[in-house]
Amino acid sequence: KHATTLGNLLQQDGIYVSIARNPQEVQIAAARKLAWSSLLWLLCHSVGDEGEEPIPVKDVHQFKSNQLRKLVEEIVPSLETLASESWTNYKDEGSKTDHAEGDDFDASSSTTPSSLQSIGSV
Repeated sequence: KHATTLGNLLQQDGIYVSIARNPQEVQIAAARKLAWSSLLWLLCHSVGDEGEEPIPVKDVHQFKSNQLRKLVEEIVPSLETLASESWTNYKDEGSKTDHAEGDDFDASSSTTPSSLQSIGSV
């Protein structure tokens, strides 16, 4: 309800809005935002000499937008795959369980941490 109201306000100003329908979509969107912001930071700080000031964000968008887009396109599929995995490493209390790499466990018995359940119901 709140997400739709806010989305409508943003769209009135010409801002693209996509409302997540479930916690998995929230996790995927967060992974995409993390990729963009991390790669943007790296490009801002990809100056030649040590001690040089970082390149402003607007300059990265102006002069390195193709490089940024290609980097994001390369990393996002892997991030989306990871973000799409079920939240099997968490108990109701939100504490991480111990699963050794390669352990088989029943994903259907896992639940989303209660602190994150409210995100999907916005």
